[in-house]
Amino acid sequence: MKVRVRKIDELKTQEARALAVELLKGRRKLNVEVYVADRKRGFAETLEDGTRVVVVPLWATTAPGLFSYYLAHELAHHYASCFDGSDVHCRAFMKWFKRICPADLWHHELDYNPREAEAAGIAYN
Repeated sequence: MKVRVRKIDELKTQEARALAVELLKGRRKLNVEVYVADRKRGFAETLEDGTRVVVVPLWATTAPGLFSYYLAHELAHHYASCFDGSDVHCRAFMKWFKRICPADLWHHELDYNPREAEAAGIAYN
């Protein structure tokens, strides 16, 4: 079963793929299909055939820091799932999030998932 990603922004998708390479530099490589689409929320999903998909919403590309944060957040789901067996917002997710996301952008996680972010030592600067 394939996820159908609709309303893909091809230019922003190319930017997101280049950004993913930069964020994951020095990390073990996972085969992840990255897209930017005009939708309310992003997601990370592993399909039945093993394909890993990340979708970042188009609105998140409006600010460079937010774009990087959102992409790192979704990529962390795949890394936590693949290497630690859990893709939910838990300790394993936070470990990977902090490894992938630039430290100056961690504070965005406090707005989305404050309890786990604080438990992982993330604070507003």
